[in-house]
Amino acid sequence: MKNTFVKVLSVVMALMMLVGTFSMIPVAAATCAHTNAHVEAVVEPTCVKAGFTRFHCDDCGEEFIDNITAATGEHTWVNKGATEATCDKLALSAHKECSVCGEIKDATVIAPELEHVYTVTVVHEATCTEDGYTVTACARCGAEDEDTVRDIFLLLTKSFTLLKLLLTLQPALPVPSA
Repeated sequence: MKNTFVKVLSVVMALMMLVGTFSMIPVAAATCAHTNAHVEAVVEPTCVKAGFTRFHCDDCGEEFIDNITAATGEHTWVNKGATEATCDKLALSAHKECSVCGEIKDATVIAPELEHVYTVTVVHEATCTEDGYTVTACARCGAEDEDTVRDIFLLLTKSFTLLKLLLTLQPALPVPSA
């Protein structure tokens, strides 16, 4: 049932590609019979993608697709051993995986994904005149993130300077009479 659905879906998608290809060909190219066309590429169908032949016409210079073949729906299964959990993958029992599309079958989840184990490295110390930055990296997978570090004294100095400027620009308030 699933295999038939995949094949029907592949044929529909192939027809949509064919219609889309013809809609991109300029009207002037319709007058060429493409009798001097040569094969540019042959794309074999896979388990999930349709196959086709791409031609190039030496007379008009147009490229076109023909010989569309529906996706086979047949996976290329490779036996895989059990896998360990990582920061972005589950731990799986021994299973089969399609070498073309990556689909997995006959697998049992052994363990969930692991949490990242981050370490923070100061790359550039913050000073009273410039910001610094740190790099946070996962010890397991190497995922990195960079953070800016601001010196508290630099922030206070900038804030105090701004406050002083605002006070000098503020008009004097009248003193209330008693």
